Amino acid sequence: EVADGDEPRVTVTSPSGRVELRVRLTDDGPVLSFERADLTLAARGALTLDCEALRVRARRDVSVEAGRDIVHDARGAVDVAGDAVRLLAREGDASVEARGDARVDGGRVLLNCAPPAAERG
Repeated sequence: EVADGDEPRVTVTSPSGRVELRVRLTDDGPVLSFERADLTLAARGALTLDCEALRVRARRDVSVEAGRDIVHDARGAVDVAGDAVRLLAREGDASVEARGDARVDGGRVLLNCAPPAAERG
């Protein structure tokens, strides 16, 4: 279908008339829009996202699970921020390496001590 001179598009609606999928055919390629749907992508091999910028926005939690290693590699800075940040090595060592200075700055810096019972859960 074509609407009022816009780019061509295909719209898939539910029996109730709710838009489920819209495909717009633009000069840069197709643009897929899903509304009010769960989306599952499954691949037997690798799933590769190759793009200029990747943005993930979740109204609640974000979870990443891996059967093996997770590697973050950036040519710029990597920032991690949260109301609380916890790093846990379940087995093996935890290490921090820096080619420049390594800084720890906190209200209190506690080394080799167990957290209070209230924080242990």
